[in-house]
Amino acid sequence: MNKYKKLIASVIVIAMLFGYISPISYANGEINKSNYVKENYCTDIDDSEIKAIKNIYNSLTDKQKVIFVKKLEFYAENGYPQLLDLHKKYVNLGCDAKNVLGSNEKIFQNFGSSAISQLAPRLFSLGLSESVVYAFEAFAATVAVPGYVADVAAGMVLVGVLIAHKDEVLKNWNAIVEIVTDVVGDTVSSTLNFVKKKLKNDTKLPTKDEFLDFDDHYSRHAKEFVDMPGGNGKKPDKEGYWRMARYFLAKEGPDIVKAFKKGSKKKVVKFSTETFEFMIYNIKSGKIYTYFLPRWHYFYKLNESGKRKLAENLSKWARKAAKYFYKVIDPNRIMKIK
Repeated sequence: MNKYKKLIASVIVIAMLFGYISPISYANGEINKSNYVKENYCTDIDDSEIKAIKNIYNSLTDKQKVIFVKKLEFYAENGYPQLLDLHKKYVNLGCDAKNVLGSNEKIFQNFGSSAISQLAPRLFSLGLSESVVYAFEAFAATVAVPGYVADVAAGMVLVGVLIAHKDEVLKNWNAIVEIVTDVVGDTVSSTLNFVKKKLKNDTKLPTKDEFLDFDDHYSRHAKEFVDMPGGNGKKPDKEGYWRMARYFLAKEGPDIVKAFKKGSKKKVVKFSTETFEFMIYNIKSGKIYTYFLPRWHYFYKLNESGKRKLAENLSKWARKAAKYFYKVIDPNRIMKIK
């Protein structure tokens, strides 16, 4: 049985190098029409914020995405279109309120009379920006699926959006927590406490509790990111390396695969099949133990030798990096791939 599980796990990891999960569709519905803020259009946001809200959407599972977009459609149909406009404009241009929801439709029975249908209006009553409300709606969708518990990874994704609005968020923090816990339950309290801590301690460089042996990792691995697929071709400075590590800790999507480290109940190994980024972190505290591009020296030597073309070298590097990931994980504890 163990050999069978290991075979399946290895197939999943290798398959992710060549294919991605296809998008899902959504539908419309009904909701209460009272107490809604009425505006017509979403506001413009900059590229970094677009990247952050895309990431929080990609962090959702397929079912969570259905719940999230369905909620945006409910709001839009009842005089409040900003969040759906924001989603269509910057995240998913193909989102259509008339698509078919199918078997997930039962999730939304009695939605209009439930507390969760009032989340966006209550948050907007605090004067929060659309991106902030969008982020908290996505966060609420993560815990709307039975059996899911918000963790530090969900908190980091939320921080990615909120950091650009840190002042307004912290100013209204107590009210935000009261609203969110009232709507989705107090099981998210620890995650929200983690978010607040990250927002208040947005230091330029990490403490040892945030990134173990940061200076040593930077000196050994920063040069690797010059060759990172999809990167800017430059070696990051220390602040840039820390920023990239934080973003990767929060990043989710079809290119991300995660599993528990061999022999550990708390350490998670994370790998991107697009950028070859590799990280080990504590699933409870978010503490980073390592962040680098595995088997980079192999790729570097191939290029230096000049024996093969760049595309061939990248392909070989991809396979080597994926095998490295598989080598350090527990193949029986691969976490659900988004």
